[in-house]
Amino acid sequence: MKRYKIYKLNHNVHELLKQYPQIKEMLINLEPKNNFFSKQMECFFQPNEGVSDYIEYKLKNRYDYHREKNKHYIDNQLTKERLSCIVYDYYIVVEANKKTNIFMDIIYQISKSYVIMVEQSKNVEV
Repeated sequence: MKRYKIYKLNHNVHELLKQYPQIKEMLINLEPKNNFFSKQMECFFQPNEGVSDYIEYKLKNRYDYHREKNKHYIDNQLTKERLSCIVYDYYIVVEANKKTNIFMDIIYQISKSYVIMVEQSKNVEV
């Protein structure tokens, strides 16, 4: 499984990342631990208000979909694979085998401003 961390960047951040690419690591490690870090995240990223509800709206009629608060899952009965999408205030985490999947399609329907800033392989125990 691969893990994709997706952000909706504010317009001014695109230029900042072009000019100072080393800032990317600092940005993706920001967590809203306290008010200071939350305010930093507000400066760099747009909030994900309504994203969970929109994902549910698009997928609620599928028999293989279910939601637990901000977590969305699609379970493939044949392959036993599970796609997951977790929507946080300022970023979204998608876990899937391929970059092209239903969650990515829905996220990009919401806005073309979303960018994948972290892509990691996740070891799966067999």
